[in-house]
Amino acid sequence: MNRILRIAGWISQLPTRGAQWVSGGALVAIVLLVSIDVILRATLNLPVLGSYELSQLMMVFVAVFSFSYCQVFRNHISIPVITQRFPKRVQAVLESISWLIGCVLFALVAWQSIIHGITLTKAGQETLALGIPVGPFYFVIVAGMILFSLVLLADFIVSLPKVRQ
Repeated sequence: MNRILRIAGWISQLPTRGAQWVSGGALVAIVLLVSIDVILRATLNLPVLGSYELSQLMMVFVAVFSFSYCQVFRNHISIPVITQRFPKRVQAVLESISWLIGCVLFALVAWQSIIHGITLTKAGQETLALGIPVGPFYFVIVAGMILFSLVLLADFIVSLPKVRQ
């Protein structure tokens, strides 16, 4: 069981750190792009073409890769008003169930994102100003949701010993 818990911890930590760097890099790129756009627009009346579209597309990286990072450090919002009054074992069972439901839910989001990404890729859907294909960004969503599902699955596995106590 200890080996399974170690593997679950590895699943939570290592890929999430890479996702954190991708997410942070995309956020820095958005800040730089918007800053350059504002400066050029204010000084030379020369906006950066497609800066709004590029910011939107980079926000995909920021958003989906932040989910797993927040989960590893338990930074998601939780409101334990009702559950804190339950016995510790009931709290552990509810926590385990919530990790499992979340894992399944976000795996379904990944699955539907694959379908939608394939559909948009086949249709040739592009952004209006720059003509960047939109379909591949749905596969970024898939990667983020799969990683988030794996982190939730790891949390479910780690929470099982607490249920037995």
